[in-house]
Amino acid sequence: MEVEIAQQVLSGRWKNATAALEACKRGEWAEFVRRTAPAKPFLTGRLDHGRCLARAEQSLAGPVLVKLTLVPLWACSTEDGASTEWVAVHGVAEEGQPLSVLEVGPFIGEEDASPRVDALWECTVRRWTAATVVMSRSYSPDIPLVLRAGDFGVCESFMEEVVSVAVREAEPLPRPTREVPMFSNRFEPRVRVPPELESQIRAMCFTAEDRGD
Repeated sequence: MEVEIAQQVLSGRWKNATAALEACKRGEWAEFVRRTAPAKPFLTGRLDHGRCLARAEQSLAGPVLVKLTLVPLWACSTEDGASTEWVAVHGVAEEGQPLSVLEVGPFIGEEDASPRVDALWECTVRRWTAATVVMSRSYSPDIPLVLRAGDFGVCESFMEEVVSVAVREAEPLPRPTREVPMFSNRFEPRVRVPPELESQIRAMCFTAEDRGD
């Protein structure tokens, strides 16, 4: 059961997640790319579309075995005003990489993640690296793409198949109630975590005025 839940958590809400993973396992990535790419334009942009398609079709690499930990987190983000609305999300801890959050913010008006992991889950995953063709306007300039070509782009990501899960039980921590100021992202652990992980969680917290110009 843990393997199935971890797979759902790592796959997220991308509607093509299952098909993408199957394409990786069968070595049929080029076919998947052609099937899911934006439609080729009739005139302007045909060459850009072709460049991106060719790049993405040849992008499949792996698999490699990777160990990572799913970390239960509370998250709160604000835009128009302060908020006390904290929701359950998941962090991913991997050796040599900064802690990251699986769910995409802002976490305003969101419900708790479902399915939801409520302990530290140490996972072994089989990971492929591959890219798809996307509409470049959907990705702000500060989001790195493998290639930007006119209206189109090539976005690289991981496809991960969960092989095994070891559940490391930890003391649950209550949902925070404190207010988060405007233009902030805040994260707290949902279970008791080691000091080094606690430090990484704190490092993800952000308030716009902290950065300054």
